[in-house]
Parts: sequence; C-alpha cells; structure tokens
Amino acid sequence: MTFWRHYKALCVKNFYLYKRNWKGSLCEILLPLFMILMLLALRFAISKETKGPDSLLDSGYLWYDQGSTTANKEFADYSIFPNDTTWFNYCFDRDDTPDRNYIALAPSGNTIINNIKARLEADFGSTYNLTVKLYASRDEIINTIKSSTYEKDDIPGICFGAAFTEATADKVTVNMIFDDMVSDRNDDPNMPNQDLPPADDFQRGPNEDAFGQYKTGGYTYLQNIIANEILMNTRGAGAYISMLYTGMKTNVYNKDDFPEQVADLWPMAMMLLFLAPMYRLLFNCTQEKGTKMREAMKVMGLTDLPYWCSWLTYYTLINTILCLGMMLLLIPVTEYSNKFLIFLYFWLYGMSLFGYCVLIMAFFSSPKTAGLVGTMLFFALSFVNQLVNDRTVSATTKNLASIFPSLAVQLASTNLLAYEEAGIGILFGNANESYQNYKFATSLWMNTLSFFIFTILGIYLENVLPSTAGVRKPLWFPFTKSFWFDTKKNTPAEEEEASVSPRKTSNKVRDSSDLEAGSEECLEISADNFEEVPENLRRKEDDQEFVKISNLKKKFEKFWAVDGLNSEMYEDQIFALLGHNGAGKTTTINMLCGMIAPTSGKASIYGYDITQDMKSLRKIMGYCPQHNILFPKLTVAEHLRIFSEFKGKPRSEITEEIEEILEDLNMIDKRDVLSMNLSGGYKRKLSLGIALVGGSKIVFLDEPSSGMDVTARREMWDMLKKYKNNRIIILTTHYMEEADNLGDRIGIMSQGKMLCCGRPEFLKNRFGEGFNLVIVKEERKDNHKLEEFILNSIEGSKKVSEVSSEATYLLPKDSTNKFPEFFKEFDSKLGHLKVNSYGVSTTTLEEVFLKVENSGKEEDEKVIEKIKKRMTSEYNPDSEYSMAKEQIEGPIQIFFLHLWALLIKRFLLSKRNIKGLVIEIFVPFILILAGYWMATVQFYKDSAQRNLDPSLFPLDQRVIYNTYTTGGHNSADLISLLDPSSNFTTAEITTSGSSERAHLQNFDEQIYNASLLQPFSPYRYGHYFFNSLDYTNHRYEVATLFNTTSQDAAVAFPHFIYEAILKKSISSTFNYTMINDPMPIVQVYKDQEKGGNSLFLGLVLSIGLAMIPTSVIGFLIHERSRNLVHQQTISGMSKFSYWISNYFFDIIKVFIPVIFAIIFMYILNVDYPYAWLLLLLYPFAIVPYTYVTSFIFTEEGPAQNFTILHHFFISGFCPIVIFVLRLIRSTSDFGDVIMWFPRFLPSYNTVGGIIVIAMKDLLANDRKEKAPGPLSFDAAGGDLILLIFHAFFWPIMLILIEKGFFDFLRKKGKSIEEEEEILDNDVLKERNRVEETSESELAVKVSHLRKVYGNNVAVKDVSFGLEFGDCFCLLGVNGAGKTSTFKMLTGDIVPTKGDSYICGNNVNSNFSEVRKQIGYCPQFDCIFDMMTVREHLEFYTKIKKIPKEYTSKLISEQLKSMNLEQYENKLAGTLSGGNKRKLSVAMAMIGNPPVVFLDEPSAGMDPKARRFMWEVIAKISTRGKNSAVILTTHSMEEAEALSTSMGIMVGGQFKCFGSKQHIKNKFGTGYQVEVKFKGLNTKDVENKIESIELVQFLRDKYPASCKIENIKNNEEIMLNEEACRAVLKECLISPQTLDEFNDEGFGYEICKALKERGFYSASELIKWEHITRNNLETVKTLVSEFGEVQLVEKTYLRYSVEKKDKSIGYFFGLLENLRNKLDLDEYSVSQTTLEQIFNGFARSKDHEIAQRIFTKPEMEDSGGEYQSSSSSDRILKNSESRNRLKNLVQKSATSDLADEEE
Repeated sequence: MTFWRHYKALCVKNFYLYKRNWKGSLCEILLPLFMILMLLALRFAISKETKGPDSLLDSGYLWYDQGSTTANKEFADYSIFPNDTTWFNYCFDRDDTPDRNYIALAPSGNTIINNIKARLEADFGSTYNLTVKLYASRDEIINTIKSSTYEKDDIPGICFGAAFTEATADKVTVNMIFDDMVSDRNDDPNMPNQDLPPADDFQRGPNEDAFGQYKTGGYTYLQNIIANEILMNTRGAGAYISMLYTGMKTNVYNKDDFPEQVADLWPMAMMLLFLAPMYRLLFNCTQEKGTKMREAMKVMGLTDLPYWCSWLTYYTLINTILCLGMMLLLIPVTEYSNKFLIFLYFWLYGMSLFGYCVLIMAFFSSPKTAGLVGTMLFFALSFVNQLVNDRTVSATTKNLASIFPSLAVQLASTNLLAYEEAGIGILFGNANESYQNYKFATSLWMNTLSFFIFTILGIYLENVLPSTAGVRKPLWFPFTKSFWFDTKKNTPAEEEEASVSPRKTSNKVRDSSDLEAGSEECLEISADNFEEVPENLRRKEDDQEFVKISNLKKKFEKFWAVDGLNSEMYEDQIFALLGHNGAGKTTTINMLCGMIAPTSGKASIYGYDITQDMKSLRKIMGYCPQHNILFPKLTVAEHLRIFSEFKGKPRSEITEEIEEILEDLNMIDKRDVLSMNLSGGYKRKLSLGIALVGGSKIVFLDEPSSGMDVTARREMWDMLKKYKNNRIIILTTHYMEEADNLGDRIGIMSQGKMLCCGRPEFLKNRFGEGFNLVIVKEERKDNHKLEEFILNSIEGSKKVSEVSSEATYLLPKDSTNKFPEFFKEFDSKLGHLKVNSYGVSTTTLEEVFLKVENSGKEEDEKVIEKIKKRMTSEYNPDSEYSMAKEQIEGPIQIFFLHLWALLIKRFLLSKRNIKGLVIEIFVPFILILAGYWMATVQFYKDSAQRNLDPSLFPLDQRVIYNTYTTGGHNSADLISLLDPSSNFTTAEITTSGSSERAHLQNFDEQIYNASLLQPFSPYRYGHYFFNSLDYTNHRYEVATLFNTTSQDAAVAFPHFIYEAILKKSISSTFNYTMINDPMPIVQVYKDQEKGGNSLFLGLVLSIGLAMIPTSVIGFLIHERSRNLVHQQTISGMSKFSYWISNYFFDIIKVFIPVIFAIIFMYILNVDYPYAWLLLLLYPFAIVPYTYVTSFIFTEEGPAQNFTILHHFFISGFCPIVIFVLRLIRSTSDFGDVIMWFPRFLPSYNTVGGIIVIAMKDLLANDRKEKAPGPLSFDAAGGDLILLIFHAFFWPIMLILIEKGFFDFLRKKGKSIEEEEEILDNDVLKERNRVEETSESELAVKVSHLRKVYGNNVAVKDVSFGLEFGDCFCLLGVNGAGKTSTFKMLTGDIVPTKGDSYICGNNVNSNFSEVRKQIGYCPQFDCIFDMMTVREHLEFYTKIKKIPKEYTSKLISEQLKSMNLEQYENKLAGTLSGGNKRKLSVAMAMIGNPPVVFLDEPSAGMDPKARRFMWEVIAKISTRGKNSAVILTTHSMEEAEALSTSMGIMVGGQFKCFGSKQHIKNKFGTGYQVEVKFKGLNTKDVENKIESIELVQFLRDKYPASCKIENIKNNEEIMLNEEACRAVLKECLISPQTLDEFNDEGFGYEICKALKERGFYSASELIKWEHITRNNLETVKTLVSEFGEVQLVEKTYLRYSVEKKDKSIGYFFGLLENLRNKLDLDEYSVSQTTLEQIFNGFARSKDHEIAQRIFTKPEMEDSGGEYQSSSSSDRILKNSESRNRLKNLVQKSATSDLADEEE
C-alpha cells in the first residue's frame, strides 16, 4: 500500500513537471521525430521501382580460346566478347596510362603458364599495350603488391594475375589474383569483395556490380583461357571449351537505391533517435540528486523502489509515445517488416537507455557533468560499432558488444535495412535468423538484458557510492535484514546499554589523544549548566518518546563539526538548538535525519537507531532544511499533497489537512502559485508546511523563519506551538526571541559541543545577572554622559554593548530597591542625556547566548574590541580613501584594468574547477581526435581467399540442364561429373526452338517457371545449357545461366562445369580447384583512403564542437542567474570589458582543443585541404553566437540542454543528410538549395565544410558537373565566408542587445491607471521636500518611483531623499515592494515611471556615473565559490577603479573590520552563512562608497555576529558623514539600532516616514509590557486534582462527559466541553477564567482542540486555568493603574497601556511587586517598539485590526469583574494615535506580488 501511494504521488509530480516544462518536453518529442522526417525526406527523394521478370540473355557474353584452329566456336548468335576496347576497364580505371599496368602469372617454369602468357600477349599485347610478367610463385606476386614502393614513383602495378599453386597430372590448383577493394584509385575493382557472402538470401535484384566486375575485369576471360590451356595441354590444340556466361531470368524485384545511399547514415540515425530523451532524463534525475531534493523526499519517508518506478513509468510513457510515432512515420521505410517488431526494436532500445541513465547518474551529482559525460560515453561506446559491425566479426563478439544499447541498435539496424532492401522485412519468422553473424532478435534480448543489468547496478551503486547527500550503505546492504524488512524499536534496556555517557558530564572534553595537532583547546563544560530533566519527561524515556544522542561525532577532514554531543529531546516539546555560525547545528540535524553519516557515536529517535533503522524512522520524519529544497514548477498545494502521500496520511484526511496547514501558514491565496514565483518568506513557509504535513512525529526545522518578515515569523510561532503536541520538534534559529518563545528546552552549541541545556527559565537564572536597560540614543556616537550617569547611579551596573544608537546596560538584581528613584530621575534627564527612549527587561535569552558563547573566548573579544576602537576612533577625512573622490581615470586605462581583473577571475575559477576544465577543453579535443582517428584508421583488412566450391551456396541446389545438344552426346554424363560433395539435385529438361538462340531462350523460360514453384528454398544459383558436346574431340559449347543475385555464382558455376569437362576429357579423378585470391591492400591505397569514413567523422566532430558552446553558455547563465553579473556591473564594471574578457578567455579556451585538433590532423596525416582553416575560424564565430543565444535563457540547465542538442542535430545530423541529398541525382537540386538554410549556425559551417572537403571526390564521381574545389563556394569556400560573417555579425548583435535595441520586443504589462491615495502627512511632506530639493543637494533622491509587473503594481509613486550621514531603513512585509525598489535604485530593473538620483546622477540615464558612487550588498550572496575572500576584495578594488596604492590598505581594513582575517585565503564557497554575509558587506564597502545599499546584511548571522555587523554598518554613515546607507531588514531591533530615518512600505507605498522616534511618538500607544508566567509542574497538577476531588466530581455528576485514556502509559482524564466548563465553575471556582473559555478569549486554543477532537486533557485545563487567573490578575492591576489595557498579542501576553504620567520605572516597580504573588516568571517593559508598530501596519495589509481592550468602567458595571470588548469601535476608543492608524489601514492597498516575481 505504501509503495503504491508513493509511486502515484511521484507519477503525479513527474506529470506536472513534464507539463510545465513544456518547451523541453516538446523538444524531447520533436527532435527524434525531426530526425525521422529527415530520413523520410531521403526515402521519398530516392526513387523506387518494381522490376522483372527480365531476361538477361542479351547481356550474356561468350569466351573461348581464340588461339585454337577449330572454327565455329561461337554459338547461339553470340560472338566473342568483347569486340571492342571496353574490356579490361579496371586496368585503365586505375591509371590513365595502361603501360603502368601488367598481368602477373606464376610459376614461370610451368608450361601451361607459359602458354597462357603467350596467348595473352598475342591476343592483347599490341591492342592494349598490356604486358605479362612471370613470377616464381604466388607468394612473390603477393609480396610485390605488399611492398611499400608498389605503384609509387611510376613503378608499374599488377592489373590481375593467376598462379598455379599446385600443378600435377591429375590435380591443378589456380589462385586468381584480382583486386576486390574499392579505393580512391580503384572505384571499380575487377572482383567483388570476397568478405561479402557469395550468396545473399536478401539480395533480390541482380547484383549488377559483381556481374560487371567479373565480366569486364578480366576474371572470366582468364578463367576460360586457363581451362582451355589445361584441356589443350592434354588433348591437343583442337580441343576447346566455348563458355557463354549469362544471367538467368530475374524474378520480380524492387529497384531501390535508398538502402545503399543511407547505409552509412542509417545505423547512426537509429542510434541518435533517443539522444534527446536520454539526455533529458539523465539531466533531470541527476538534478533532483544534486539539489538534494531526492534525499529530502527520502527523509520524508520516500523509499527507492517507488522513486525509480515513477521515473521508469514517466520514461516508459515518453518512450512508448515516441516509438509509436517512429513506427508510424517509418512505415514507408519499413513497409515489409512487422510493425510490432519495429515498435519493439525502438521501445526496448529506449528502455535500455533508461538503465544506462540510472547507471551513469550513480557517479555524479552535477546534472551538467552527468549530462555531458553520459553523452560522451554514449558516443564513445557507439564508436565500437565501427569495429564490430563487420561480417567477419564473430557472432559471439557481436552478441557481447550488444550489452551496450547503442551497439545493439546499430547492429540490428543493418539487418533491418538489408531485409527491407530484399523486400522481406523483419518478421517473426526471420528475426532469429543470422545475417552477417548477427540476429535481429539478439538486439531485442540484449537490450532487455541491459535494461535490467544497468538499472539494478545503477541503483546499487547509488546506495554504496559516496554522495553529497545521504548515508552511504555497505557493499553488502542487499543481504541485510533491514533492507528487506522494517526494523523494530530498541527497548529501553537496549537504549540504556547503547548509551555511552552520563547525562550531565557527557559533553566534556575529548581525550587529548583525539585532538588534532594545532587544534584549539576544547571547552570545559560544567554539569551545572545542564538542567535536570523533570520526572514527567523521564517517563517518556520508558516509552521511547524521545531523541537520545550519545557521544555523537562528525569529522570533516581535520575538523570536528560535532564533537561528542549528548542530549535528549522529548515528545510534546520544541527543542531549540542554538549556536554560532559553524557551531555544528546543521551537521547535527543532518546526521539525525540521515543526510550524512556520523563518524562515531549513537543516536536514537523513538527507539530507532539512526544508523540501522533509518528506513523505518523516515516514515515518521519531517524535515525543513536550512535552504529551501522545492520543485520550482510545482504549486504550494501540490507540494503538500505529494509529501502527505509520502507520510501515508489517510487520503480522506489529506485535503482537510492541506487546507488547515495553508490556513495556519496564511497561504490560502497562494495554494495554486508555483513555488518559483513565491517570495523568500513564502518559500520558507512552504518548507515548514512540508515538514509538518502528514503527521510527522519527529520534525527537524533548520532556521525555518530565515527570510520571513516579523509578522510571518510570529505567525509561524503560533503554528509551531499548535503542532508540537504528539511530536518532537527540533529547531535551530539565530533569533533568540524565537527560541525563547518556542523552546520548551534549549541547548546552546559551540565547537560541536553542547555548552548548556535546559528550560529558558533555567538558562536565564543560570546565566542572568540582573535586568537589561536598553536605551535608544538621539545620536549614534558614544554617549559618555549617559554611561557615567547610569554607572554612578546603580552600583554594580555595567555596559553590555553600544552599537550605533542603541546601548545596553546590565543592572544587578540586588539593586531593585533603587530602581524607582533611579527611573524617576532618569525620566527627568532624558533630554539632557540625549535619550530617545528606553526599555527594561529581565534577562533575555540573547544575553544568555552571548554570555555562553563568549565564555573562554577572551582572545576573540580582544580582537573585536580593537576593531571597535579603530572604527570609533576620531575620523580624519584626509586619511581615508573614498572612491567618490579618487578613481582611476581614462577609458583605456580603465578598460585594461577591468580586463585584467576579469581575466584573473576567469583563470582562478577555471583553475579550481578541474572537472569543468576537463569537460570544457579535453573532452571536445578527445572527441575531435577520436573522429580523426576513426576517419583515418581503416577497418577493412585483406580479404580472405575463397575456394570456388559448392559449399559457397546453400546445399541441395537443384541444377537444371537440357538434353538437346548439337553434338549428339548425352549431357547427363557430364553433369554426373560435377563435384560429388555438392549433393546437387539435377533435373533434365527438353528445350524447343527453331534456332540455338531459341533453344536457349526456351531453357531460360523453363528454369524461371520452375523457380516459381519453390521461390526461395532452396534458392537456385546456377543451371547449364549445353549447345554442343563432343566428347570425342573434346569440344564443348556450354552456357552457364547463373543467378545474378549472387556475387560469385557468375564464376563459381562456370568453374564447376569447367572441372566436370576436364574430368570428362582428362580423367574422372582429375581435381581442378580455383581459388579467388584477393590482392592485399596496397600501401598507396591506404594512404589515399585516409578520411574515407567522413560521415562518421562529421558526427563525432559535431559532438565535440557542440560541447564547446555548452561550456561557454553554462558560465554565462551561471553568473547571470546568480546576479553575479549585476553585482559586478553595479560595482563599476563596464559591459564592454566584461564581454571582451569573456571573449578573450573563451577564445583561448576554445582554441586549445582546436589547435590540438589541427596538429593531430597533420600527425594522423588526415588530408583535408583547408579543414584547418575552418577549425581555426570556428572559435571566432561560435563564441559570440553563444553569447547572443545566452539571452534566451534564465536557467543553466535548460540552456545547456538546448545548446548541446541543437548544435549536435544541426551540425551533426543535418550535414550528413544534406550531403546524401546532394549525391542523389533526383534530389541533388533540392540538396543544393537546402544546404544554405542551416548555415546560420557556425558549427554547421565547420562540420559541414569538413564533410564536403573529405568527400569531394565522391561528390565529383557522382556529379561531375558539381565537382567542387576545396575553396569553391559550393564546398568549403562558402562555409569559410560564412564563418567570417558570423565572427562579425554576432558581436554586432551582442552590442545591440546590450544597448537595448531589442527591448521593444519584451512583453509589456497593461497600462494601469494610478489611483489617488490618501497618504500620511509625513509621507506627503517627504515627497514635497524631495520635489523642492535639487538632486545635487541629496545623496539619494527618489521621485515618484513606480514599477508595474504585468497587471500588478509592485511600487506605487514612492518618493524620498537621503543626505550624507543618513541611514535609511526600508521596512515592509514580504511582497511589500522593498526589493523592487532596491532593484530600481541599483539599475537592475527599469522603473515604469519616475526618476532616481545617486549623488546627482540619474540612475536610468547616467548609470555609468552612478556606479562610481555606490556599494551594493544584495539579499542573496553574490560571491564566486571558487575564489578566496582576499581574491574577492582584490577583484572588486579593480572593478571599482581604486588606485593600486590604496588597494592593499583597503583590503586589510575590510578583512579586519569584518573579522575575516583568519578566512582570507579560504574559498568563499566553504564559508559559513554568516561569514558569506560579511564578505558581501565587505565587497560593498570596499572603497568607502558615498552611497551603500544593504539588502538584509545580517540575515543568517548569529546574535554575536549580527551585533558585530551593526558596528560595521554604523561606521559607514557616521564617520565624517560622507556616506548614506539604505538598508532593508526583517529585524526591527536592527532597524532601531542603525537607522536615522525609516519608511514602512505596505502594498508598494509608504504608510509612514520619518525618524524612528518620530514614528514611535506618532504611532506608539504608550508602554508595551510582555509577561510570562510560571506553569504548574506535573506534581502540582496531581496535587490539585486530588485537592478538588476531580475524579469523584466527574464520576458523580458528569460520567458521560469524560473518559480515561491511556496516553503514553499514563492514565489521562479527558473532558468534553461540558465537563471543562463544569470543572472551571464548580471545582476550580474560577468564574473569571470561565468567561475566557471561548473562541475570542484566552481559552481559544482549548476551544479549537475540543472542536477538533471532542475532548481535552484535564491536566492541561488545570495548567491553563492557573496561568489565565494570574494573567487576569495582572491585567486587573494594570487597569487599576492605567485605566485601559489593550491586548496586542494573545499568544505571548503582550499588552499596551497609555503612558500618562507613569514612567517605565514606575511600571517596573509595579511588576516587580507582582512577581512572587502571581508566579510572574519574566517580563519586559518598554516604549512602543518599532516591531509593534510594524506589526500593526503588517496586519492591516489584509484586514482591519481587531484587538482586545480591558477597561475599568466595564469592570465596575459588571459587578466587580473585569470585562473586555473586542469590537473595532472599542479598540480605537480614547486613542488619537489609533484613529490615525485606522485611517491609514482603511486606505492601504494590498499587493500580493512577491519581490521575486520579476
């Protein structure tokens, strides 16, 4: 059941992704079909006709011994052939000078040979100028031919020859030495290729070539002369044999040149059909692996089997659709074959490639590398086809080679083409028949076998090979029990036995033997820092409802990321795991969820061991990783549904659960939005939802709120508190407030160890020293008066920190009696001390964190203190460099400076990416070299000798002969002397006719009719017509009628009758043997044949050359998609320098394989004239072409897929097809025209030009009128001209694109009218100020800025201005328009309307000047992973045109100020998230730009690093007031500490604007107080239940309203709503809490639980009553003092009160008095904070505020109990500031557009 649910969910996922990636999907289908259509074009272009039956008697020819004196040797109206000079054409075709050719005979002493020599010289010496040369033996003739000087330097060559290798009275063996090889010098050999079968069942038409070669090449003439000379040597000169050679009447056959024309192309085409689907499958599957999405799904319960089955199903469907299309389209080509077999042939090939892809992806995590290596290996294996696809290769070798799919499909394609040519086709009856030692069925079986072998092996290797994600399994894992069966939980006893360390002391120092040399001293950890686990949690251990970590370690090389960690996390709790960047938090989570394997130690979750039982454990696991792992093309709801299926949630509950989670995430309106279109905050929400969906029991949340705005973060907190029941939630975060609010228990890690652990209250009591006084100063510089006042007023107080305008002081606990008087005096001196506001709180978790983290790190503190002193030292404007004042000038100087910097960058990135360098340089070179090698290495060999005997033909031949002869002798006597081994069946027929010719024609007709009775089995190859037989005088006139479908029957059957005649005339025991002895391959032919396999060369070249632009475009898209190009541009880089540097570097990189290719072309002696010039021009054309096409794409993967495929198909397949079209007479004109269309692609010009050059002679032979010279326009000349054209055209296009010439083609959104909005007075005032102020007077001026995306307005008429020294904080929720505003100000996008100015320069029209004035830190780090920290800073000093004399100092300053000195030589990609942000800020700040843009600069930093960053940012605008800073952040604390002014954006418009204090005064509502009460422990609850006699009460009065449940081995009393109300009213006697027991009151969570489950725990109800009663008492006290109390946040009990005349000090004293009385655990008091104001605006974005008001008059009216109201009228009562806020809320527009939507 689990399998099917997982499988179906994954199939749905694959379907959605396939549908939404429709462009790639379309290419996947259309590219193979496009290749089929090209084959069809060839099929229809080549004519096909049905011929026969035809008589071949007219083409017959007669041979006899001209030297015999006997007359009348001619018969049947045939005269000796030839009677003109057209014979022996082979000797003339080899050379125009016949005297360079001679006939060789051996041995020289043989009488018969001498007679033959004399006869040849007499007959033809004078006519043809041919000479005859005698040799001692056959071997001497062969050695002469083999010699290296043969036919060189005017040395004559042998035309043909014969050698008697055995000559006795009763035995003669003759070797007929003829040439059977086609070559450049020998287009028409004089003997057919003896490696071809003598009889081919699939040859249905006449083999005219073989017939002609034997006829005119001298073979049959010499054969007749030899037989005659042997006969005359024993029977005298009067004896003779007159032989008529003629073909028998043909059957009906198809005359089709298609198989011959596409013979070389066909196997390659069949192999390439699935290249696109294979590449895409390989890329997509590896992408899921590389992005860790597959492992993330496995963490959430997915298993391997459904995962691979889903991909198999997806691929099978695509494969089936493709194969059906191929089968249907190829019907004109495969018309005789069984269509199901053709479908099966394609289908099994496609399926075998699935296994191939699974095997390849096991070795790679990068989709780019997997795709390229997989493709290269695919072709490399197919090259082997050139070695094995030969008829002489054994069946065993071919069968073994067929394990590789690309070989199996090519070998079978040869059979398919041959069967179709024969008009038979592949049928079930012949699929298992061998043709050229290979069976078509073999490819089907081997592809099936390879599918299973490769798939199983690939999945196995996926599990055992090391990977970037996931735990490697042992080699023997398939044989383990856990692989086949789910594991059981450990028992408590087993768990205790597995534990290796005590609970408290287990986190201490490792043994010294474990320390690495040079490592830091390990932290000494006190047991007092760990809170004793309470008894109620201990009981959970008995039920295994906890996580137990025992001495867990993880080592990366020499670094211990986790070092002996011990801890416990319990169900129903959230465990907050804290620590600095790099403390080991994420590594710990990754080990617990099985993403990485621990080095040592143990851990169990719910009793399951993480190393042994992960398969079972993942069924209950939820995981939210640190970085979002989402499917870009799936919607929010689809993500949740798919992962719900993984968890096994009942389907009836899935929809309801998804709705609930979407509501809790506040993402109802985002349900159908693709994840790629979500903002960063919403992506984090979705990742959180995925972790919680499906009822996960153990949930890991790694910084789940990073990227969320404040409001979203608090919504998430509510959600997690709701979802923690029956779960263990382990949370990491850098927000201490988040950990404080959520964490039931908190652990703080450092250096891989747990430093302390316990409840927040325990940690605060353990490490807290008093109260925190947080002060916001009027100025950002140090305030010594303030410090002196506080330290002198409260003894023992100390300053904790002072960052920008925020200072924090610690007031000791024992001084609380002095606080009222102190705060009274402090309030009176606020103006004098230059204090804006202040707040007081008890010890915060952040204070605990900083104290724990700083312990033992005095050295670090000293370093930081030095940095702070340097930063706050007195500013000397003359000593500090500013890029605004001094930069390198001069366009030429700047150009070369940038060029050098960019080239160094490219060099460093390439040098450190060895794999990429190999793929980009060496792989193309290897492929090009392989192409040359395959073209030059000749795979043919010397043909084997062939003995002309009956075994050459299918035995049981039926030989027909006639009884009529003019000589009167019985022909049967002669037939009986045929070779007895032949087992020929003979048959006599009687012919009729008025003449010899008529008798012959009648004989031909009769044997034809006889063949129709049994057409093919056995296939008849020869018959004899005896015209005259004179046994007395030994004179024979015989006609041999042979089957012209056989290449050797034309000489074999005449030889059989020659032997019979000699036996008849000489002796019945006479043995006459004739051997076809092909000449060895001549060396000069070998030299001239290099490059003969040019079509294959073109294919291989196209692959190698296609990889070159693929690597080029990959780098461009990578930089562009990660905003690296924009970061460089905004820092001052000119686009001209950027493109020139890339061009220069890419040209060099491309030139390396090209130059090597040219060199090896000459080393291998590849004689392709001017091919080197085509290769030399290729880089100059392809590089700019790739630059232009890169603008089509936004993602690296699709760009590389498209590039390699379109280059390969257009430059590899098209030239071959077009060349074939040009060769064929009927399509040559069409080919001449169409060849110009694909020449827009430089790769086509190169490959196509080389193919034409390599095959120019073939083109010249077939189309002499089109015989091109190498540089003619129809050959390489046109390609050379076009390559030069490309080299200039595409750079011009690039310039036009960069200049925006084609911007009009971009889709524009609809014009949206601007709506009149009632803006806040401060916003209007700022707008007016900006309009009235000249841009030269402001550092930044933004005027009426507006941005529209499609139909959505992201930014609405925004105006503001900054002066030097200002730090402006731009606030807003996710999607408010902040990032769009930033992008417009930094030139990343163009505003729809409005202008912005930086230091007086217009951003849109004068961006080149603007770039000199700004520094930019983007939201996401734009760094080069393969460059070090120092290299980044050196690079940007050059980009920012900083003079060389300043660079060293500025770099050192940035490294020191950012505390990055220890990391300066570390690669940026290996830095922690916090250090990456530091580097990004350093890159923005280097050169001290006058305007700095910082987009969430402290995101992802721990509190310590964050405060350090604040120090750095504060320096920018304060020192000398020469800089202005624009900052966005989700940390209100950060905004309050740093900003001098701020604006809060809602729906693309400012809702407030001004200084922080002004906004507080205007929108603040007085004081904010947050309280937290101590809860009852388990013992207290049990005592309470006993004291109120709860059990007896329920049994007596409400027996039907309660029940006892055994929950986790504990009996728990469960109450329905009626019983809950009764207990509150009658047992607890708590009417005030009973009033809160509703959906609007403090009991809203209980009411919701009762609605969902029907019952609620009595213990939890008692705990709630206790806290709520104390809370209401606190409210009562506040109301009595302040008259009205407003509930701001219900979950966290945050209230707002009017300030009136009460000071914070008074408020503080009031709460301190309530601490013990009401179990008040902790509290804080402050003026209304920015966060509270921001939340008010954020909530108003979608709905009106509906908060709760507690008032004194209502209490009095209700008889003494405090009452509350929640209507919006009551909310705004007696509050002028709230009225203003409501007016703003009502008029605010909403905008759901995410900043990323652009």
